[in-house]
Amino acid sequence: MNKITLKKEPTLLKLKDFSTIHFSLIFKTDYVEDKILYPELINRLIITSCFDYKTGQLFSEAFVDNLAIYYEMYEIRKPDAVYLEFQFTLPNPKVLKDYDLKSAFSLIMNSILKPNTDGDKFTDYAFNHEINYLKDYFGDFKNDYYDWIYGLFYEAINPRLRSDFRIFHLDTLDKITSKDIYSYYKENVLNNSGLLYIQGDLTKEEVKDLTSDYFVIDKEKLIVPSNYDFLKPRKTTQFVEKKFPITTSILYLGYIKEDMVENDLKYLILLDDILNLSAGLSPLYKKLRIDNNLIYDASSRIDKDYGILEIFVSLNVSKKDIVLKLIEECFQELQDKNNLKKYVDEAINKFKLFLKRHAEYRQDKMSDRISKDLNLDSYSASDLKMYQEVDIDLFANYISKLKLDTIYLAEGELDERN
Repeated sequence: MNKITLKKEPTLLKLKDFSTIHFSLIFKTDYVEDKILYPELINRLIITSCFDYKTGQLFSEAFVDNLAIYYEMYEIRKPDAVYLEFQFTLPNPKVLKDYDLKSAFSLIMNSILKPNTDGDKFTDYAFNHEINYLKDYFGDFKNDYYDWIYGLFYEAINPRLRSDFRIFHLDTLDKITSKDIYSYYKENVLNNSGLLYIQGDLTKEEVKDLTSDYFVIDKEKLIVPSNYDFLKPRKTTQFVEKKFPITTSILYLGYIKEDMVENDLKYLILLDDILNLSAGLSPLYKKLRIDNNLIYDASSRIDKDYGILEIFVSLNVSKKDIVLKLIEECFQELQDKNNLKKYVDEAINKFKLFLKRHAEYRQDKMSDRISKDLNLDSYSASDLKMYQEVDIDLFANYISKLKLDTIYLAEGELDERN
């Protein structure tokens, strides 16, 4: 049987008396625009059947018989790379007596190493079943104008960002063949080098005994890309206005800092936290909705990969000019250091409450370790320290250098309030 090559020994994160064992097998692949939907198909083809259990029902029965808890493949997309992460969770045999961990682990690994194939392609039954599933699944997206508009907003910021949105690639499903997908799987999983992380109550000897039949170690230097591709703002703000058959008009704003560097990410993250404080505390929502009753809703999100702060405001189109003026005032007021310190304290309190409410998840160190090893993004307890030590002067300076790159107004044709 084929074996998967690992770039280093499996990383064991030991948790005593933990009721489950968590596994993460990760492969770094190249970003290829016309293969943006391939990971979706790989996920479906690998986790729903295999050579020994050729239908979803048979594989599901084997999954249940082995008391397996969770199995999924995730795609982590970055500007210049795509990570395929197989995650699965199995019971801890030290808690569930007489549990056959080897048998369950074998089931999962055989689905990855011995998928449902016929020569140099996936079987027609498996491929057609999963391609039709995705066509049905993505078919609903074609009528989701809000997904389209969000993609068009990103395209307006920079045309090459259009490629990141699956909704613009749905027509490629009709062009994908079973051989195409198998070739992708063979190159990026079977013949690729991966990383294996295991978290739970196991010893190194138990890990070796569990994994040696499925992996070989070929140690190589782990080269970690920056995973960031910060954009530069336009010299003058662009304004795009289009009408859509939607019921509520939405104003999309994209802010970018000139000469963004990786250290600025902490300010981008914290600013997003401040703008998304609860309704009575958010300076954005308070100014636009509570104090002036000009909008229906307002929120923000960030794209760390490209260094973009995004603001979304649902409103009556006739109010857009005054709303834009008040948003500018909001950013100016946040540059007042006493004012900014007040909001930072509120954001810290919110994050402390989050950590307290999700204390059970803080036992999970695997996602943080993967994020650190591969320079990905994750929330962790260390973020709280980062916020508490934030330099208010530098934070205010960061806000002052944010440039409004793009205003995208999606006018709702079905909004009777316009």
